Amino acid sequence: MDSPPLERDHWLTIGEPFERVMQWLASPERIASWFQTIKRQSTDRGVILEFPEGSILGIEQWHPDSPALGFRSYDRHFEGWMTIRSVILSGFPQVGTEIWIHLEWDRIDTDPHLIHRMDAEVRRGLSYMEKELCAT
Repeated sequence: MDSPPLERDHWLTIGEPFERVMQWLASPERIASWFQTIKRQSTDRGVILEFPEGSILGIEQWHPDSPALGFRSYDRHFEGWMTIRSVILSGFPQVGTEIWIHLEWDRIDTDPHLIHRMDAEVRRGLSYMEKELCAT
């Protein structure tokens, strides 16, 4: 029986309209830049995500109309996705935007240091994103 994957969820809710946030997150390359990740094409369908602690080769799926960005490593030990949606802000008479990131790793074959580092990069990226989006 397979053990369930390790999962982490991170999110950011900001008081900015969805349309404005999507201007900042208009492509996978722009999204990667918030998280100190460099995206390079490896084949016609594959991409390499390079980050300070290493790199992952896999397949990316960008759905700008949804909007959602997904990634699955070729070895299937890692997958993650980001979704962006409008939300009603509690206590405020306005609509905001939620950016949600879900990460999954295979329990058996994943280095705990890599999990910790990727978690830290996502938190750092969301914090940077919050400062930039809320300052303008």
